[in-house]
Formats: sequence, C-alpha cells, structure tokens
Amino acid sequence: LKYCKTPPPAKTVPIGEKRKRGRPTRAKPALLAQ
Repeated sequence: LKYCKTPPPAKTVPIGEKRKRGRPTRAKPALLAQ
C-alpha cells in the first residue's frame, strides 16, 4: 500500500472523504486491499 499514503484514521472514513484527497481511483482498491 505504498502508493496510497493515508493515515490510519483515513481507512475508517467513507469513500466520499477519500475522494476529497484527490485519489478516488486509488481509494477504492486501498479499501479492498485492507
């Protein structure tokens, strides 16, 4: 998960919150990987 630099609390936030970070395409795979 090196490509997805997100803090531990970011994993619990919804997809909409991750989209704000500017990585919607990387957010979905990251959650699936977790």
